[in-house]
Amino acid sequence: MIFAILMSDGRLLLKGQGPMQERFDDMGMERWAYTRKDGSATHMPYWHLPESALDDPGEAVDLARAALQHL
Repeated sequence: MIFAILMSDGRLLLKGQGPMQERFDDMGMERWAYTRKDGSATHMPYWHLPESALDDPGEAVDLARAALQHL
């Protein structure tokens, strides 16, 4: 079960489904998008962990647990 992605540059992304999408958006978390060969952007169901959670393991764990509950 995939609920997070660790990018090669060290960024951590959490998967947001259902109510988590709205919660992550409300928190101001940035949604991961990439550019296709044709130049169009594709948004994936993953959000960058907020800066505050990078410095607070408790917050990071709470967000990860919430993401897992909504898969």
